[in-house]
Amino acid sequence: MTLTGIHHVSILVPDMDRAVTWYRDVLRLPEVQRPSNFVTPVRWFELGEQQLHLCLQSASPSGGGR
Repeated sequence: MTLTGIHHVSILVPDMDRAVTWYRDVLRLPEVQRPSNFVTPVRWFELGEQQLHLCLQSASPSGGGR
């Protein structure tokens, strides 16, 4: 098998509003409309041919790492 690229990268963020402001308004990444049946609170951005997915970090005591 030969790897040819990465479709997306997900980043856990503690504050979705601040993260969206940074990636959308400061870095000027275009936001991608996610599918209407996708219920997880994430925001998607284009980054060249890849996507950046922001996922809200869980408020669990363990930190909610994945």
